[in-house]
Amino acid sequence: MYLKDKTDVAFRPFGLDVFDKLSSACSELRKRLEMEQSALRAAAPVLPKFAEGTKVGALVSNLTSTY
Repeated sequence: MYLKDKTDVAFRPFGLDVFDKLSSACSELRKRLEMEQSALRAAAPVLPKFAEGTKVGALVSNLTSTY
């Protein structure tokens, strides 16, 4: 190839477009996971606050995911 003026010539070997596609797929996956995470956080129930020193307050403050 002969070039008369200074010009950019781009050549990408076969198969290297996979990295661009992988990057795009990862970005799309991240976007979808963040949207799902936001939806789950919005749907999570919030326990009401109870006065400290009461039996109900002690019970609620000691709740865990395995209890």
